[in-house]
This record gives sequence, C-alpha cells and structure tokens, in this order.
Amino acid sequence: MSRSLPPWHSRIMPVLEAPPRILDLEGCPNFRHIGGYATKFGSRTAEHLFRSGSLHRVEEGAIGQLTTFGIRTVVDLRSAPERVDFKTPDLSPFAILHVVAPVFEHDASPPGLAKEFPGFAEIYRTFLETGRDAYKSLIETVAWTEGGLLYHCAVGKDRTGVATALLLDLVGVEADTIVEDYSHSGRLLEPMLPQWVEGMKSRGIDPGRAPVLMASPRADMAATLDHLLDRYGDAEGYFLEIGVSAQTIEDARARILE
Repeated sequence: MSRSLPPWHSRIMPVLEAPPRILDLEGCPNFRHIGGYATKFGSRTAEHLFRSGSLHRVEEGAIGQLTTFGIRTVVDLRSAPERVDFKTPDLSPFAILHVVAPVFEHDASPPGLAKEFPGFAEIYRTFLETGRDAYKSLIETVAWTEGGLLYHCAVGKDRTGVATALLLDLVGVEADTIVEDYSHSGRLLEPMLPQWVEGMKSRGIDPGRAPVLMASPRADMAATLDHLLDRYGDAEGYFLEIGVSAQTIEDARARILE
C-alpha cells in the first residue's frame, strides 16, 4: 500500500537537485542552510533556515552580513559559560532577535568532559533529554518568527546536528539524507583542528582526542535516528512529548518547507 500524504502537506512539488548549501561568513565555521532537501512526500525544505558554529569569531563589522542572507533571528544553543567566554557580537543594531536556548549548562561539551568517550550516539541521546527546553524553544521560534533563522552551538556539529535532525525528520526528509547532512560537519571543521587542540590543552583534556571529537560519523547519527524512532516514533512524537503544541508543529512545518 502506498503511503498517503499527511494533512499538513499542502502541495506536491517535483524533486529537484538541491542547491549548494555551504555559505561563506568569515569567522563562522560550518555555516550552511538546510534547504533543497526532498521529503518523502514530494516537497522540499526551504533555504531560510541556517545552521553554524558560534558567531563569536565574526568581527563586529562583519556580523551585519547575516542580514544579507535574510537572517532575522539567531537561536544560540550554547551554555551560559560558553556565552560569557565566547560572546556573540551585538545583533541589535541589525534588528536580529537573539534567542538563548542552552542544551546543557557546562563550560565544555559532554564528549570533551567524558573520561572515556562513549560515542556520539549516546551523547546525542542525552541531548534529547537535557535539551528538551532548548529544542522546544527552537521549534517554537521557528514557528513564530519570520525571515531567515540561524541556530548554532559551538562548532555547529553536535547540538546543532541533533537540532537539524529533528527539523528535517519533522517534515519527512529521509534518514539517509539527514545522516548525509550531518556527515559534512567533520570535513568543514578540519581547518579548526589546531585551534581545538589548543583549547583542549587549556581545559586539561587530552588533545589527542581532538580528531575523534571533531568527526561526524554517519553511524552515530543513524543510531540517533533509530533511537528517535524507537523512543518517540519520530520528531513529531518527540516534540509533542516535550510540550510543543500540535499547532506549533504545523506552523513550524510550514516554515521549514518551501
């Protein structure tokens, strides 16, 4: 039996080749949009949702370039210590709304703090629980704001990777595509490896772990999606369980899709 279209799916569009997603903003690593992905139902994701690493490396004079991408809202998934030590440039002169939504409240990421690295899949399962309020805030902000929206963590791979998986799954992007999107982070972050090594040394973390912690293994995101399926059914089930209203989910879907 063929799968019927869900009620939120208002139109069918041909599956077209996705446009280039990697964007250039000096000092902002792993900056790209999540548009152009085909869904199971024939539609495509829109190009006005962006993901990246922290903005603290972007020069004050260059931060206004966010507006050239149509970005009017930034959702910061980092912890309070990160926001203090690596401050986001003032966005208010550009009328960009800055939303704070920490997934956890440590001064270093759980993978970096762990004595024995358990693998990203386990860490991401933890994010889904510790980050309930953060991911609820993100989906509500997606639903309730207009224009381009950028969400980010420190390097745009882990907290941001889980956020992207939830958004794409919510609109029916295939698991293989979500895994592929996630896998790009490791390659895009390679130029930051020397900086990571120094940062890990300063925190008393074995710098030899840097290449492992910078990777974005396909298997770990695939396992995360399997967990999402087993535990919640899908991203919609997750958002409903953490208190997001059905109407907000519908409004967010409308924003994520073209």
